[in-house]
Amino acid sequence: MMETEQVMRKHGKTFFWASAFLPREEAQDIYTLYAFCRFVDDHVDIKGLSCQKIIEDLQIKQSPIVPLQNFLSMAIRRKMSLEPAKILVKTIEEDREGQRVDSWGTLIRYCYGVASTVGLMMCDILGVNNPQAHAFAIDLGIAMQLTNIARDVYEDACQNRIYLPIQAFSNPINHAYILSKDNQMEVLKVREQVLKLADRYYSSADQGMHFLPARSRLAIIMASRLYQAKGETIRQNPLKYLKVRANVQFLKKIHHTLRAVRFFCKNIIQPKSEIRHDASLHVDLQYLHAVDV
Repeated sequence: MMETEQVMRKHGKTFFWASAFLPREEAQDIYTLYAFCRFVDDHVDIKGLSCQKIIEDLQIKQSPIVPLQNFLSMAIRRKMSLEPAKILVKTIEEDREGQRVDSWGTLIRYCYGVASTVGLMMCDILGVNNPQAHAFAIDLGIAMQLTNIARDVYEDACQNRIYLPIQAFSNPINHAYILSKDNQMEVLKVREQVLKLADRYYSSADQGMHFLPARSRLAIIMASRLYQAKGETIRQNPLKYLKVRANVQFLKKIHHTLRAVRFFCKNIIQPKSEIRHDASLHVDLQYLHAVDV
């Protein structure tokens, strides 16, 4: 098994499950993309690797760093725009510097920076040629990152990271506020608001699945369904899954895999002319790459 595939199997279990339904070459390129994203997240400003160094390597399209060079080789072969990769690196750097999530708009922009950028790069890997598809890829990235944030509220607070928007709380907050038992109900309420917001973006992403080539569409629908199922798991026992990471059990994965197949079959006959993106979902993303404003 290739090293990039091992990284995906270990750290990206949902995508690894869905990748079984992709053509092998596309799956391998997605593993390479994921390994690059994981490397940046693990190393930028933590293990002596600067954001500027990575961006310089992206600019010249070569690097002595193996995960970055593997990504660049794949990106060149796929004729991929590297602008999303640069935005990803910059967003991770800002996160390391302790950027505060003051508002819902700030939260959406953060999700765009760390997740929608990945969706845009995946469009190039999957051979999505219609630029109208980009808005829906952005929405799926936002939805998935919102789900991650809802899942990891307690874990993030333990590491002094807060991604719930400050404006959603009645009082000023810090990590101790999030961890306090006295504030659990308010934290649960805000987390539910995050999940509801994620559902809006999942719903929008569904509308754009038809832009994906048929050979890869099922895998992306499946990844979307399995990610959204994490939110459903949280809702089944909100208090339990405040401190325990919510995972989708095997039988539930089978259930949501079958749901994805049903949606895929229905989606095949949907005319592209009926697809309209809701531009209000990007109102906080003005001037960013490939958004619908």
